[in-house]
Amino acid sequence: MKTKLISLLLSIFMFVSCEDEAQEASACASIIANAEQSIEAANNEFEAKIEAGTATKEDCDKLISTLQEIVDCMPKGPEKTEMQDDITQASATCSLFSS
Repeated sequence: MKTKLISLLLSIFMFVSCEDEAQEASACASIIANAEQSIEAANNEFEAKIEAGTATKEDCDKLISTLQEIVDCMPKGPEKTEMQDDITQASATCSLFSS
């Protein structure tokens, strides 16, 4: 009886796990497909606030968050590593803005 219960629970866990991975892959496909537009929109919004003198740490963090979401969906490789390094360096500058 315990073996059947364990087998049932294991199969349910595997089904849910695979479903989550499929949803994550679908979300990532959408994020990557729209990456260029997302980056451009977030960057334009942030630059406009910088030019107006109204940019805050929260605005900077929002830009970094957009970039990080895209990097998290990228396949492993030198491009992802380079972009992650750029994000790490850029996020350090967010503390220069007022809260």
